[in-house]
Amino acid sequence: MYNVSYKSIQLSKNHTFRAGMDVALSPKHSIGFLVSGTVTDNAFVKDNWLQMSNQGKLDSIINTTSNTDRGLTILVMTLTT
Repeated sequence: MYNVSYKSIQLSKNHTFRAGMDVALSPKHSIGFLVSGTVTDNAFVKDNWLQMSNQGKLDSIINTTSNTDRGLTILVMTLTT
């Protein structure tokens, strides 16, 4: 028989930005630009706790911890005119 406890914590840093500009070409005409984007950086902390029993008596315990900084950075930019 197995009794498993699993815990995971995700740490995220998110940055969103937006910049825009309108240019008047004439009194009746203008053009606009918009740049927007998101930057995301994630890290994960995981704990596993496994208890194994043989005929109802605790036999073994396995405890693992991992701290994974994947270096995963996502940059998304959009340019709208």
